[in-house]
This record gives sequence, structure tokens and C-alpha cells, in this order.
Amino acid sequence: MKRTFNILTILCFCLVFSFGLVGCEEQTRTGDEYTVYYINSDISDVIGVDTVLDGDTTEEKVEDVINAYSSVDGEGIYVSPLLDGTEVLSTSVNQGVLTIDLSEEYLNLDTAERVLVRGAFVVTMTQIDGVTSVIFTIQGDRLKDANGNELPAMTAESFVVNPTSLFNSYQRTELTLYFGSSDGQKLVAEKRSVHYLSSVSVQKLVVEELIDGPDSSDLKATLMKDTDVISVSMTDGVCYVNFGDGFLTQNYEVSEEVAIYSVVNSLFEISGVEAVHISVNGNSDILYRDSISLDQNFENNDSLVSGGAVSSESGDR
Repeated sequence: MKRTFNILTILCFCLVFSFGLVGCEEQTRTGDEYTVYYINSDISDVIGVDTVLDGDTTEEKVEDVINAYSSVDGEGIYVSPLLDGTEVLSTSVNQGVLTIDLSEEYLNLDTAERVLVRGAFVVTMTQIDGVTSVIFTIQGDRLKDANGNELPAMTAESFVVNPTSLFNSYQRTELTLYFGSSDGQKLVAEKRSVHYLSSVSVQKLVVEELIDGPDSSDLKATLMKDTDVISVSMTDGVCYVNFGDGFLTQNYEVSEEVAIYSVVNSLFEISGVEAVHISVNGNSDILYRDSISLDQNFENNDSLVSGGAVSSESGDR
């Protein structure tokens, strides 16, 4: 299978071993939360996803990672390191060395693909207490390099930091978004679990999810789909949201207050937001629907909120 690879990534691999490795950053975890590494959809780099491993022992946590790899749903952003039918036949841990026995399908992968597979496994598994290095075998035989030499046990310290990598960039968060009620006169909260790149601020993520609309068919969208987000920034507790002209395209299925405060109340769910300032193309000297001046800092409006929260029908995004 022909694929395009990130040239800088592949060059970085070669700086450590002749057989190459994918770059990584220092791993951290809190409690049972780990960063499990997958391969991006272009099969050119790795991408980390914060994941809770439920196992109590080293072996159980290793099995949790294997199960995550076997049932991955990366929403088109990332795929399992078990590329093209590769399977994990067995694992064992002996004095800190984790041996991963892969099926022979691994040998059908391109060289760069094999590097990504090994890198994803190693940087993930070496976070687990009791695993200090990883050895790979193929159906019981020790993995060798192009010269027929056995590859040494691999550790996290073996990896080169790649500044273009997506490490630690894919995260999950729980959002509370406010959409219009069925009559468009009130706000109803919708709980939503969202995957997002850490390069996107949570504040901007909230606005983008509002534009995407509600998951529940009982709720009404408050922003039009063609609304552009020019910028979202935070200064001294004030969240500044600068929309494109699409924000002024009015959705008359919801009241003007519901439209404005769907943005405001949703952003107030984020810690640190004390006020919201809305502009269009940088201009706040606008009377929205001829009734609400944007030239002000908006605060949370609980009087518009009706009923309990609705859970997202899709669950995860």
C-alpha cells in the first residue's frame, strides 16, 4: 500500500537508531490516566489520546492498551497501530521488560509503517509502572533489523522529540452547551463528550460546537452553520469572540436573547470565564436584531435556562 510520510518525522527517527524511531515528549500521568498513542489517519506520525486504564496490575494495564488498540474508533483522525491485519499474539513482562509478540502481518508493512507501530507501542507501554523497556518478537522470533541483528529493548529515552509531532495533542473534554428549547424561547443544556486537538482552545471549541448544532432533535440551533469564527481569546477573565458576517444571519426560530446567551452561558461553563464580549469582524458597535447591543460585556443569564441537561445522542465526538 502506497502512503505519504512526514519526511521530517522519518529523518528524526534515524537520529537515534539505524532502524528509526518515532519522536516523543516526556510522558506524564495522573492516577490511572495515561496517554495512549495511535497513528494518525495519514499514517505519517503518531497522536496521543488521554485514556484511563482500568487494570490494577502491570499485566492488566498492558491488556487494557491492547484492547484499546483492537477497538479503536478514531473518528477519521487516528487509527490503531495494528496496521493491515497485524495482531498482538501475546505479551509478557519479566523484570521490567515487556515482550510483545506480533503476527507475521507486521512484516508486510513498509519500513516507515513498522517504525510508527513500534513507536506507538513503546511510548505508550513504558508509561505503565513495571514496564521499563519493550522487546518485539514476530510469532516467537526476535525482531531483527535490515542487517539481521536483533533489535535491542526499546525505551522512552530512545526517542527523539519531533517538533512537528501531534504528541499529547488529542484530548477529550466534557462540554455543557446551551441550545434553544423547542419553542425557541429558553435555553436547554446539552452535555457532550468531545475529542479535540489541544492546539484549539476550549473556548473556541465551545463556539465551534455551538455552530455545529444540537445533537438532540428536541433542541434548536442558535447559530447558523455558515457562521465563521475569526478568533476567540481570553484576557483578564473576559472571553472575546469575534465572528464573521455569518453571525448576523438570523435564525428566527430562536429569540435574540436565546441566540446571544447560548454563546455566553456555554462559555461561562468554562472555568475562568467571567464575561463574554462579542464582535463581528472586530466591530462591537452593532445592534443585534435591532434590540441587543453587542458593545458590552455579557454575563451568565440563568433566567433563560429551562429544565435539566440533555445528554448528547451521539455520546462522543
